Order: sequence, then structure tokens, then C-alpha cells
Amino acid sequence: MHNVFHNQPIVENLPLKINCIQAYENKVIVGTDHGSLLLYSIEEDPVFTITLSESRVSSSRKGIDQLCLIPGTGDVAVLSDGAVTVYEIATLAVRTQIQKAKGVTLIAAPVAAQFGESESPTSANSELESRFCFATKRKVSFIKYNGSDVVLDKEVTLSDRPRTMLWLGQRLYIGFARSLSCVDVTTGAVKDLYSFRTSLTAALGSFAPVKTSSVLVTPFSGDRVLATKDNTTLALDHNGQVSQDLRVEWSSGPEAVAVWSPYLVGLFTGHLEVRRTQSNTLVQTIPLPNANMMIFGASILVASQASVWRLLPLDFEDQIEQLVTAGQFAEAKNLIEELDFPTEEDKTANIIRVRGMYAHHIFTTEHKYQEALSILKELQASPLDVINLYPDLSPPDPDGGTPEPAAPSDKKAMYLLMNYLSEQRAVLAKLRQQQEYLAGMKQAEPPDSALQAQYPVLADTLYLSEVVDTTLLKVYLSINEALVGSLLRVPNACNVEESEQLLLERQKYDELVDLYRGKGLHRNALDFLMRKASSPESTAAEVEKMVTYLHGINFEDNLDLILEYAAWILKRDSEEGIKIFTEHYDEVSPKARKGIVSFLETISEDFAIRYLEYLIHDLHDHDAELHDQLISCYLSKLKRDLSSKTGYDGPMLPKRSGADNTEDGRSFWTLRRKLAAFLEESQNYHAEQALASFPTDALYEERAMVLSRLKRHEEALRIYIEKVRNYHMANVYCEKHYDPDDPESQDVFLILLQLYLNMVQAGDYPLADVMTFLGVYGASMDATKALPMLPGTIQLKALLGYFQRCLHDMHRTRNMNEVVKNLLKAECLQFQERLTHYSTKRIRITDDRMCPICLKRIANSVFTCFPNGVVTHAYCAVKK
Repeated sequence: MHNVFHNQPIVENLPLKINCIQAYENKVIVGTDHGSLLLYSIEEDPVFTITLSESRVSSSRKGIDQLCLIPGTGDVAVLSDGAVTVYEIATLAVRTQIQKAKGVTLIAAPVAAQFGESESPTSANSELESRFCFATKRKVSFIKYNGSDVVLDKEVTLSDRPRTMLWLGQRLYIGFARSLSCVDVTTGAVKDLYSFRTSLTAALGSFAPVKTSSVLVTPFSGDRVLATKDNTTLALDHNGQVSQDLRVEWSSGPEAVAVWSPYLVGLFTGHLEVRRTQSNTLVQTIPLPNANMMIFGASILVASQASVWRLLPLDFEDQIEQLVTAGQFAEAKNLIEELDFPTEEDKTANIIRVRGMYAHHIFTTEHKYQEALSILKELQASPLDVINLYPDLSPPDPDGGTPEPAAPSDKKAMYLLMNYLSEQRAVLAKLRQQQEYLAGMKQAEPPDSALQAQYPVLADTLYLSEVVDTTLLKVYLSINEALVGSLLRVPNACNVEESEQLLLERQKYDELVDLYRGKGLHRNALDFLMRKASSPESTAAEVEKMVTYLHGINFEDNLDLILEYAAWILKRDSEEGIKIFTEHYDEVSPKARKGIVSFLETISEDFAIRYLEYLIHDLHDHDAELHDQLISCYLSKLKRDLSSKTGYDGPMLPKRSGADNTEDGRSFWTLRRKLAAFLEESQNYHAEQALASFPTDALYEERAMVLSRLKRHEEALRIYIEKVRNYHMANVYCEKHYDPDDPESQDVFLILLQLYLNMVQAGDYPLADVMTFLGVYGASMDATKALPMLPGTIQLKALLGYFQRCLHDMHRTRNMNEVVKNLLKAECLQFQERLTHYSTKRIRITDDRMCPICLKRIANSVFTCFPNGVVTHAYCAVKK
């Protein structure tokens, strides 16, 4: 139960006995037992005041039995001692007395619209504006009244003496002792609507006790009225059909019934009962001593023999709050459903609010977690409302102070929350995607308001996502820490500061790094990993984690950051540090690669060499600048080693006998072999630039390789002959670079021959070796140029081997040419034979023949016929 009304005294302890009351606008008319009419005026503003405005005592001093307002006139009909007199309400002056009204027992006039039909009878039919009726024994007389003249319109005879009357629209409802009838005001036709004798009594049984009260008639909604007999109230339409959705059972037979939707108010001696219309639930009992009469209109007035009260309804919001506070959520919901709100949205919002409070109640008090969450999901409640059910997980209030620690939530409830939050993550992600799409649309006109209502503000969705993800992290930490990583390794909206504190408290360091990575806070992550790696108890694995982290971020976008932390790692662990660059699989732009090389050179030339070797040999980078830089690094390191070493024979020439078997010596020769191999294999470096970097008194073999790339063969061969004195390498050089089709390389053997002859002339080389050289390589020399170069003292028989080799090569070349010519001739004959075969074959082209590729007619276009007989357009065949 809850309070619907509170009573306000209007008249108290009146020395006269009150017989009847009536209300008109802000006035209350009181009729007494001694024939007095009292008019009270009620003022609400600025303060509540009640004033006795007028009073009048009838000449007969007979008691006033009934007061009836005549609509549209400002007059009131007064029934006293069986006679009817009309008074002006404002002054209580007598207007007229109905002479033909003798022995009247009841009077009635059309009631206002709020008591009956949706449209006021006075506005619907002007003929009813100044009419009323009175009952005498078994007859009802209808009167037309215009303020001064009284005209008897018609009289209707009834089957019984009327006990109550209600004029509603075009119908006059008459209550008898046990039945209800209806009179058509226009035609005077009488229709029996309902009999309590034959329906209710029969329903209750033939032995039900017989009551003596009359049938009370009360205006209800639409074209329905309430009929009350004994302790039962039914709703009837104008055809006498009983509404099945309304039946009110009172504690006893009421003396009057008033409607105040969605409640019915019943008057009983000394108190009022307020019941719900739909459910018949007793809502409130209002004690009013000796109360015995009640009327209702703009408000409900109740009177006893000495007092008058006004029932003031409480706001429905207050009523709902009472029910909710008392835990009567179902009653609150039913009340809202029965109330009329300005819009359907307002009603729905109130129902949602009450059901949400009910869900909160059963969650916190009855521990019905599943049911509570199901209700909230059905209501599409905000995730904040669900999370607030868990005080230990609720987000901190930005405007509040430090909250008191809350008790941990039930594990069962936590598992349910985990599932709920996982579902909400997917919902919010989809909503966020839609909002971001709409935000990115460039519209010339402002967005439609309906669309804005459908998609809330993006900032609100982002905040909800943050709260949901952060709370889910708390749940995982509470019930299953193994799931923390799965949340933080995917895109999430966790609050960084709050999540950081939680993870540090639980020592979830790997998950903290995942959080930083997902938020793009790479500096935070690397600082944290560096602190861990710098701690005294750290292991090599901590540095490996830093390298792994650097591998996981975008190289191009974070190059400066990567180089900043790579410097620390390279100094701490060079092998792990260089892996940052040599084990990275993202595509790195040429500009970034050059920047990395420059950075590594500032730390150590060895790091730059390893990275350049990785780019060139593993990634097959053909950038000439990188190739030049690798050569430069090789040379720089070799020059530095040469300048710091001792024990070399000749000018800067290391010993080759293996005497320098130290680690530095092995490293030196390994580096020389790398340089030589690179100079030989690479086709991308700039030879002129590389040659300028070589020392003039060392690294002769490597210098010769660069000279060969420039096709400066004489200089290269002089190095092998004069500096290195390795004649075999000179011969191998000529074998490698001899090219009869290249004018710059076709005389390379002649150049070497001339160098040998110069040495013979100087006595440094035996002539026999020159003859051997001619015998081996003579076929690769132009005889017309080689023979004049020989000394005239050489005997002809010494050149026999040279001539035999030349003739042998000439014959071999001629025979090979003959074989090739015959093969080409045979191939040509075969082709001509096939062409003749296919030329004699007929191909039928009709107007209907289609190309199977483009599905168009062949017609007169150039066509192609495949060996399988398929014919297509020539251009289609080429395109295919």
C-alpha cells in the first residue's frame, strides 16, 4: 500500500448539519439541514485561503437534500422538501422555482466532459447546455432552462422508483434498487441495461444474503459507466455489456464511488478506500471521521455532518517512489502502465526506470544475479548501470574523493558480468564503427535528427567502451588472470592509468607491455622494459623482450624511437642489438635503411657492416649508395687495421705465410676476402668512387678488381705483374675478362703479352714462358697484332705450337659454323612443310560463326585457327 491522496480540511466543525455539497470552479456550495446555503471560495495563490463568500437561508427552513449544477448557466438547482429552486451561484440569489416540481426525490444535469465522454456534452450538443431533470415517484421530467424561463420538455415513465441518476451525454442512467436502466434523452426511450438480481446474485449462489442498498452510477471512461451494488462495482457500456477487465470488490457496500484514474475511491462510514481500477488492489485507507457524502469533479470533496475535506492527489512520481522504496516494483510498474503520460516514450522511460530499480534490488538484496542481468539486458540498459551493481568494480567518480573500499563481489556474479561485458564489447565496437563512418561522411546538409537519435554521440560511446573494457580487465584479474593477455593483445579501450596500476599491483608485466603496445605508448613500454633490463636481477631475456617489442612496432613510423633505444641495446648486448635490424621483416624504405646505416656507423663500423651485408646479401638490395657504403666501410676498417699492424713485408703488404695467426690477423684476412668477393659479385657500386678510396700501396688485388670493372685492364695487369708478381692470377684475369665482341676487352691477352715481353727485355721473365703463354692463349689474340710484338730473334720453330693452336681453333670454328648452318636450314624446311600443310586446310567461316572469346561474329575480321580447330579473332587470340 502507498499514499495516493492526502486530505485537506475545507470546512471544520460547522455548527450546522451538512446534508449535501457541490463544487463549482474554485467554490464549494454547502447545503445544511436547516435550509442554509453556504458558498465558500478557495484561493490557492499566493497562500491557501478559504472564505465564506455568501450564505442564504431558505424561507421554509427545510433541509436541503441535493445540489445540482446546471451547465452553461452558472446556476445551481436545489432540492429541498420535494421542491426544486434555482439559485445563482455567485450571489445565491433565487432565479426561479419549478412550480411543476412537487414530490421530487432526485435531480440531475449533464456532467462535464472529464466525467464521461471525451467531448463535453455542452460543446457536442448545445441543446443540452441548460437542461436538467428531476424524478418524482416513477417518472422523470426533462426541463429546458434559459436562466429565467422553465419549459417542460418531456416526461418519461419508469418501471420503478429511481434511486440514483446520472446524465451523461445523450443518455440518462437510472439506478434502481437492483437494476440499471438508460433513458435516451432525445427520444425518451427507456432501455434496461443490467440487473443485479439475475446476474450477480445468481453468480454468487441462490443462498447469497440480500442487500438493501441501491445501484450507484458513476461516470467512467469513454461511453462506459460504473454500476455499484452492495460491495461490487462493474463497468457497463451503453448496451449493458459488462467489461471483463474491470470488477472491483469492496470491503462492504460503499455509499459513493468516485473515479480518479487509475484509482476508484469508495466512501464508507468514517473512512475512504482507494483501490486500483484494474487489479482491485487496496492501495490506501483514509480515515475521515463520520464522512457520509462524496462528490468529484476537478477534485474529490468528502463531507461529514460538520466538516468538508478536499482530497489532494500526490504526484504520480511520488507514488512511484513510495512503491519502489517499499520494494513493490510490480505494483509500481502496473501503476505506470495504467497512467496516461504526455507521450508513449515517457511511459516507457518510467517503466524502464522501475524495472531497472527492481533488477538492482534483486541483484543486491536477493542475489538473483542471472535474473537481474537478464532484465537489464532486456531493457537495453547502459553498461554503466550493470557495472554499478558491482561497487568494487565501478569506475571512480571524477568529481568525488577517494571512495571507501568495497567488498569483493560474488564469484558467480563476476562470471555473469564477464559474459555480459564480452557481449557489450562486440555491440559497442559495431556502434563505434558506425559512428566513425558517419563522422567521416562529408555531408553538405546537417545530419537528420532521427539519424542522430539512432546513433548517440561518438564521445559517449568511446567513454562506455573505456569503462566496459577496464571493468572486464578487473574481472579477469579477479577470476581468471590467464584471460588478461587475450584482452590486452587485441584492440581495446582500457583506461591506461587505471589499468597500469592494476597490472603493476598484480605483477602482470608482460600484459602491461601489451597494454602499452595496443595504445601506441611505445616509449612507456620501452622505458619499462629498459628499467627491468637494467635492474640487478635482470637476465638476457629482458633485453630480448626489448628487441621483440621493437620488432613488433612499425619501423617507418617509429624509426627515431627505435634508434634511440637501439643505441642502449647495442651497448648492452651487441648480438641482440643488431637483431633489431637484421631480423626485422617489415618493408623498410630506402631512406630509412640509409638512416639506420648512418646511425650504426656512429656507434660502430662493425654494426654498419653487418647491417649492410644483411641488406645486400639477404634482402638483395640493389641500391648503389648502399653498395658504395659497404665498400667504404670495408676499406675504412682495413685501412685502420693496416695502420695499426706490424710485421708486414713491403709497403703495407701483410704476410701470407700464416705467421699472423692472431684473432685480429684472421679477422683482417676474412674482411679482405669479403671485400674481394663483394667487388667481384656486386654490379651496383660506383667503381670510380670505390677506386678513389683505395690506398695506393696496399690491397693491390682488390684494386685490380675495381680496375677491371672500369675496363682499365692494363693497370690491373700491371698490378698482378709488377706489384703482386702473381703471373697465374694475371693469366686468370685475362681468361675472365677476354671478350672478342668487346673492343675494350678483346685485346686483353695482347696487353699481357706486351707486359711479359717487357719483362723478358728487362731480364725478369724467361722467353720460354712467353712461348708457352702464346701456345695456350694464342687463339685469343689477333695474329696480325701479336706477331709484330715478338722479338725478331725468335726462331720460327719456336712458334710452331702457336700456329698449330691458331689453325686448330680456326678449323673448329668453321666446322661449328657449318653445323649451325645445316641445323637452321633443316628447321626452315620443317617450317615450310608445316606452313604448306596448314595452308591447304579449308576453314569454313559463315555469318553465324562466333568467336568463343568475345562472343562476336568472325565475319570479315582477321582470324586465327588453333590446331584443335577452334577459330577466334586474331586480336582475341593475342589478348588471351
